Amino acid sequence: MKSKCVVILFVFILMTFTELYAQQDVIWNYKEGKKDVLDVALAHYNRGLYLETKKSTEEAVDQYRKALLITPDFPEARNNLGALLYDLKQYDNAIIELRHAITLRPNFISAHYNLATVYFALSRFSDAAKEYEKVIDLMPEFTEAYYFLGQCYNQLGEYTPAVKNFEKVIDLESDNTYAHYYLATNLFALRRMERALYHYKRVLEIDPDFPEKEEINNMISEIESLNV
Repeated sequence: MKSKCVVILFVFILMTFTELYAQQDVIWNYKEGKKDVLDVALAHYNRGLYLETKKSTEEAVDQYRKALLITPDFPEARNNLGALLYDLKQYDNAIIELRHAITLRPNFISAHYNLATVYFALSRFSDAAKEYEKVIDLMPEFTEAYYFLGQCYNQLGEYTPAVKNFEKVIDLESDNTYAHYYLATNLFALRRMERALYHYKRVLEIDPDFPEKEEINNMISEIESLNV
């Protein structure tokens, strides 16, 4: 048993060393001219991906920027850089990178979705809605895009399209409690009380401990008092 432990430990150390060597030496060798420039850019990009898995956001940003210095027309690097700049709350720079990624690849779903996310965070709901709609055009079964598009319309006071999008979320995920909750909220705003009542009750059927259950119970009582 003891000898097996030694072997396992040796293998683990070897694997760890190999991983670190593969991640670092792949870049250092390029400095000696052993690979062409496109491979150098790809090495920085892959290093960025690796650093993202380690939650080393600023270091990953640096690697994506190095890749783009070599190959500016690299949509994946621009998309990933934009997403990380959003995480760092550098919203203006994130928008620049994500727009550039979309210019390079107009049907880049991830870039449209990430750009929509930045606009949403900035309360630019009309701009966000356009990007979420583009995502849906490209991927009609993208549940989260319908959900956030519904949120955009809700924030804009456009309750009918908000209802339509939350209904689509429920079509795709029948037990999505937040979709039922916001659908009920927008139906209430449209004075469609019977349907709002159904969806408020549905939230508590799915999750009796839903965070807004007190509010929902108040809404249910208010609607039922109207004898709908």
